[in-house]
Amino acid sequence: VYPKDIENIADIVTYKPSETEIDSGYTTSKSIIADHDVTTGKKCTFGGSIKCHGDLIIVDNCTISGNLFAEGCITIGKNCKIRGSVFSQCGVTISEGSQVGVPGEYVSVIGKQAIVLKDNINIFGYLLTEGQGVVQC
Repeated sequence: VYPKDIENIADIVTYKPSETEIDSGYTTSKSIIADHDVTTGKKCTFGGSIKCHGDLIIVDNCTISGNLFAEGCITIGKNCKIRGSVFSQCGVTISEGSQVGVPGEYVSVIGKQAIVLKDNINIFGYLLTEGQGVVQC
């Protein structure tokens, strides 16, 4: 979306005022902003970022071109691809086969209270937690 194509915020953002479950296979070029928890279905594609004021669960085989932000915990399922940074006021769990960032572009994974990394993941950037970091292989 080019700036000249944007007439109002709804052109680039979808607002979800309540707890949200997104159907499997959902595809959008917009960012998602939610007041509560967000859970995606499998094989979703998001062209923007996702921000929620609760927990954020990205189920297996999803692709997010933007960033993930949550006031609660973030769980990234198996074989997901997140191009941007991941930030949680709680904790971040990244499951098997997932990737955060892309080669040549540094991103950050920040879980204020904890970060849990499962087997066979790739992170192109930095990790930070004020709490406990765990690698489970």
